[in-house]
Amino acid sequence: MPRSLRLILHWLGLADHPEPWSGPCGDFFISDKEATCAYLQGRLSVQAIEILSKALGITMVAKIKGRTFMISQNYVEELVSRKIERRGKDFLISAGYSPVWKRWMRSTIIRDESDGGYWVASDDLIRCYREYFRLMSSDEFESLTTHLPRDPDGFPIVTPPDEATLQLARGVPRDL
Repeated sequence: MPRSLRLILHWLGLADHPEPWSGPCGDFFISDKEATCAYLQGRLSVQAIEILSKALGITMVAKIKGRTFMISQNYVEELVSRKIERRGKDFLISAGYSPVWKRWMRSTIIRDESDGGYWVASDDLIRCYREYFRLMSSDEFESLTTHLPRDPDGFPIVTPPDEATLQLARGVPRDL
């Protein structure tokens, strides 16, 4: 298919970009509280940013031997039900089931110009919300996750969120 036709179909939402982005490079990422709060200033109220900042800077995403995990404090979720719905030159649109919110959610993963991380954007819960995830070293990941139980193969054991994590996540008002 000619590139120009594919670009038109991509613009209409009927095809992937001719040179699609494959996603962030790296195995370990962590939520960056400062970058996210700086982005949200002017888009959300100071009160809303203060509420959100309590949940920022603690979530990690890790690819370990081909499997992907999301880790937040003592909560570990294996991301197995994620699917890529659309690829663009600088973004991916994905959908996945969230056990915390108990429903399917869509998000857009946006390439950061520095290639030191990526942005996750979602209007699903909070309009204009975007969170930055920065690349971290495997040593930094290991030091932050030493408290997590692991199976014999070295994978973190999937652990449902405790009540405090659920209250924190569900305590964010949807109308910020």
